[in-house]
Amino acid sequence: TGTHSLVATFKDLSKNETTLTATFTTDNTSPIAGDLTMTTNLQGAITISPSENIYTITKPLAFNGLDVMTGLSVIVADNDLNTNNVPVTINNNLDGQMVYDNNNNKIWNYTRLEVTPPAFNDGIQTITAIFKDNAGNTTPLTLKFTTDTTAPAGGTLTMKTKLFPNGVTATLTNNVYTITPALSLDGADVFNSLSVIVIDDNIDTSNVPVYIDGNTKANGYMQYDSIAGVWNYTGQTSRPDFSTGTHSLVATFKDLAGNMTTLTANFATDNTAPVIKLIGDSSIDILYGSNYIDEGATASDDTDGDITTNISTVNPVDTSVIGQYTVTYNVSDNAKNKAQEMIRTVNIIKAPSTTIIDCPSSIFYTGEAITPCTATVTGAGLTDAKASITYTLNTNVGTASATATYSDKNHLESSDTKTFIINVNPVIPSTVIETIENKDGTESGTIPTETSFTMNIPSVGNVGVVIPEDITITGPAGWNGTISAPTITNVTLPTVVGETRTLTSAIELGFSGTKLTFDKAVKITMPGQAGKRVGYTRAGEPFTEITNVCGANTQAWADTNISANSECKIDAGADLVIWTKHFTTFASYTQTVNPSSGGGSYTPVVVNNTKDEGCLSGNLFSVTTGKSCPKITATTTNISTSNTQNIGQVLGAEKYNFTKLLKKGSKGNEVTELQKFLIAAGYDIGKVDGNFGNKTK
Repeated sequence: TGTHSLVATFKDLSKNETTLTATFTTDNTSPIAGDLTMTTNLQGAITISPSENIYTITKPLAFNGLDVMTGLSVIVADNDLNTNNVPVTINNNLDGQMVYDNNNNKIWNYTRLEVTPPAFNDGIQTITAIFKDNAGNTTPLTLKFTTDTTAPAGGTLTMKTKLFPNGVTATLTNNVYTITPALSLDGADVFNSLSVIVIDDNIDTSNVPVYIDGNTKANGYMQYDSIAGVWNYTGQTSRPDFSTGTHSLVATFKDLAGNMTTLTANFATDNTAPVIKLIGDSSIDILYGSNYIDEGATASDDTDGDITTNISTVNPVDTSVIGQYTVTYNVSDNAKNKAQEMIRTVNIIKAPSTTIIDCPSSIFYTGEAITPCTATVTGAGLTDAKASITYTLNTNVGTASATATYSDKNHLESSDTKTFIINVNPVIPSTVIETIENKDGTESGTIPTETSFTMNIPSVGNVGVVIPEDITITGPAGWNGTISAPTITNVTLPTVVGETRTLTSAIELGFSGTKLTFDKAVKITMPGQAGKRVGYTRAGEPFTEITNVCGANTQAWADTNISANSECKIDAGADLVIWTKHFTTFASYTQTVNPSSGGGSYTPVVVNNTKDEGCLSGNLFSVTTGKSCPKITATTTNISTSNTQNIGQVLGAEKYNFTKLLKKGSKGNEVTELQKFLIAAGYDIGKVDGNFGNKTK
């Protein structure tokens, strides 16, 4: 670049010379780019310097969005600049020209050729213009910038309070968050935190003012947390008035291109607690053992309406335990305002009991205190309750009374009294028939007419025995034809492991300890014993349960269908009927299954010694003097047993009523019982065989 000359000397043939000089200037330097200035509505004037003829605007611009380019100018310097208009291409499309400003040296201004602005889709934009000087040197200049027309978008909003530590529900629609449920921010609750996610690639992270309930003065601001990527509410200048009603929080977020989004969070406040009302009385009395059903309560709220189903009830009432109980009722509305707790006092008080005593209208005197009555006790929660029975005037013939009384810690006292008559027990005579000796040595005789006996058994009633007419009776050799009247006796029931057998009644028929057989059936009726078990025994033979059931309760059926030496039983209404072709000792009893299979115990009788040696056996009459014996007093000793021991088979029952004068040579069941008593008293009499011998004496 510079001034140059070309010199040449020309001459003619006459040698005349002329020197010619050609002077010119060369320009090898392209125009030099200076600063570029772009002016927009939102960003104002942006001035940048080139780097290798490229201008780069790093801040995104919202062209075709909220922003508009109002000016573009560039400085281009050259000593011999070509000032003709320079075409401009935007994204390779011709769009306007750069026009030289003659009044402002070196400034070129962008002028659009068309009214419609260029299309700036989001992304990188390129504007190009080629400047040249008059020597033809060119300088292409390029402007690059990014357009962003997308406004920030609201993301997840989280509001936490003291009562909602995990946050409430915020639903976003058209940049408006609806927060549920209502909050009691001026009641029991406290506003702890508010955060929101704002989605934008070029977000402006400057603090964003927050306006509450339309106030023009900001109350706090949203601050960006770059690590968590969320905006947090902070800088609150004063506690807002969050009285019951609808409230809003408003903040406007923008990106670096100037695109803006206003987000609004709407929520309601409910600072009024619900109200609980008891159904029924606040204090009630309930009988022990009854079924208590709480009447409950209702709950209402000024915002949520009827919230009865939300009530939490704590009901510790136990009607099986006397005492005072407190039933509590609590509820909260959706804003978690708690209602005042309501209380019901429930007093479990003693329940009434009913005691009923049952006594026979009359009973025969047995020579001892008569205690024939039973009592039942009913009441809430009572099972197998035992009343205390007290007797008066029950030790002799006449009118006696019995009073049953019951009370316990859970029941009021109740009692019942009944009277009954104690009659003289009539003596039923024995029957003697003529007998003949049979070929086998046995004795037989016939009773031509029907014979009946009635025997009163305490707690059972009158046991009836009917011997039909023309019956033939056969006894062992030596039988003298005596058929003893029915007598009350006792039977030791064999033990069944795991079960308990309880004797109800026992009578001895025929000839003591001796088996008598008949060619016709004899009827024995035990009143009130229907459904019970029954069996028979005699001296030297084990107890045998009667399991055969009669086909009919008639003489004809029994005579025909019962084989010799056999028997059967049948229930007739409330009575138990035995049809038999032999006489022996018959007993009715009950049998129940024990609750467990462990060991047990039984109580044998030990008879106290008396002065009269002939009364040691417990006879009614002395075997030495023949005089009446004093009443026997029995004491008991508890003896542990295992399941394999035959309980009671040796020692007998606790009490036995002797009815005969026993002496050496006597035989039968009463001798057997006597021998059991003697063994229990500690005497060595050998085996129990029912024979009154020297050792028994």
